[in-house]
Amino acid sequence: MKSITRNTFVYFLANFLVTVAYSMPHLILTVILLSKGLSLLQILIVSSAYSIAIVLFEFPSGLIADNYSRKNIYSLSKLFLIVMFLIVLFSNNFHLIFAAWFCYGIASALDSGTLDAYIINRLKMAHREDDLRKFLALNNRLEIVGLLLGSSLGGVLYLSIGINIYVFRYCLFSGFNSCDVFLFQ
Repeated sequence: MKSITRNTFVYFLANFLVTVAYSMPHLILTVILLSKGLSLLQILIVSSAYSIAIVLFEFPSGLIADNYSRKNIYSLSKLFLIVMFLIVLFSNNFHLIFAAWFCYGIASALDSGTLDAYIINRLKMAHREDDLRKFLALNNRLEIVGLLLGSSLGGVLYLSIGINIYVFRYCLFSGFNSCDVFLFQ
């Protein structure tokens, strides 16, 4: 039982901080992509790459997570996200940025149903339905607060550091992701 409580705390903390880090450029995303030379039409196409990847990979990623270590699949999802960060940071090429958002979609598809599903399944097996409801409610609230905080912080930081927000985001993300990878049992 202690491992459920510890894993839940680690999950909440790391997921909140990762949400803050990855949502930083969301408020100013169009500005960043325009500064990289993309047209509004290209930005729409790039955004669609995310959705296409989720549609293609959501179901297979669930099967993979059910058959392999959820922690490893979670780590793989974060690797795809890091690839996305690096491409956006260093590329002005439409096709590469499209690929970056496709990687972003794969990362989201792989991430869904990993560590959160592990905790949910453990709570269900322990017949802790009340704790399960609390977990889901708190998880949703923390993600919303993380998105709001990250987006707002990103807008302010962009005024100071510009595109280097991706470097800052990458450093934060890597550090926060380590919490899940190394502390989650």
